[in-house]
Amino acid sequence: MRGTLLVVDDDESNRLAAQALLSRHYDVLTAESGEQALSMVHGPQQFDLILLDVVMGGIDGYEVCRRLKADPNPLIADVPIIFSTSLDGIEEQRRSFALGAVDFVPKPINAETLLARVNTHVKLYCASRLLLQQNNEMSLRQQVISNVVHVLRQSDQYYRKNLRTIVAPMEVSNGDVLLSARGPDRRQFLLQGDFMGHGLQAAVCVPLVSYIFYSMVQRGHAMAEILFELNSALCRRLPVNYFLCAHLIELSPDRSGMRYWNFASPDLLIYRQGALLQRIASHALPLGVTEPLQGECSGVEVMLQPADRVCFFTDGIVETASPRGERFGIERVIAFLVDADDSFEELILELRQFAGDNGLRDDVTVAELTI
Repeated sequence: MRGTLLVVDDDESNRLAAQALLSRHYDVLTAESGEQALSMVHGPQQFDLILLDVVMGGIDGYEVCRRLKADPNPLIADVPIIFSTSLDGIEEQRRSFALGAVDFVPKPINAETLLARVNTHVKLYCASRLLLQQNNEMSLRQQVISNVVHVLRQSDQYYRKNLRTIVAPMEVSNGDVLLSARGPDRRQFLLQGDFMGHGLQAAVCVPLVSYIFYSMVQRGHAMAEILFELNSALCRRLPVNYFLCAHLIELSPDRSGMRYWNFASPDLLIYRQGALLQRIASHALPLGVTEPLQGECSGVEVMLQPADRVCFFTDGIVETASPRGERFGIERVIAFLVDADDSFEELILELRQFAGDNGLRDDVTVAELTI
């Protein structure tokens, strides 16, 4: 496609000479003043480059450039401007570039030099617009996929009784997952997982885990059977290096005990009467790394009492770093969770204050099951 140029010069002979040279390669319009140029740029025609004289009656080229670059419309502000002027000196060139011009062509204009520079900057501008268009189209496609994934990860079977949670995702679609369901025999099952990475590439793995979890709970399977099926599916169906760090809990029908598995997640914490009762560390590699499973897979038996609190979270919280490089760490989480009345929103606020300008660099999920 032929680009469209605007030549702005109050000297008619200069306008006609530039138009004659450039019209062999481009569609060229001309303006005899800065005021006319501004009016044309704000009209229906879009330009791919403006060749702008500096010294003109009325609004000079510098002021035209300043106004164009301050325009809120990127189709105006981003158009490359080449100054053409009889002024000669380093200060004039510096001022041109400071205002946002991409190049400076002294008068009298050399035809070959002008054409070469115009060609270069038109190609760069068209390439940048094409890249922006492609990025916008890609973002739109990703948003559609993200919305689909977000819907797929929802379930009517989610069992929220006695469960307190908060999620601080990097994006709407994220790699953290929290599943809770009640089986036919009244056992409660929970899975909190954290897929490698964050964002859409991690989120697309969540519906597979959700489907396997809820369908097997509904059919009355034990958690040991569910985790073996999950691990097998992740190993067989996902690319290499896609794995899931996870807490898995199977709570007995009378809620007096639970079986617990930790696959490379932060320690699970159990509180009783305002004190930390038990801290259970990871005992196996993440799910999806090896088949068959490696490590202790029979789980850990824990006896519980009414009002006990079982707290678990993804590593996004403990690995959050301060501007000095210090990690938030699990000890701060333990101290905060001692008080059952503190809200998780306060924990996330404290975490963001700790991170400062670093911000959160990973998805954060915190959950608490009260017996």
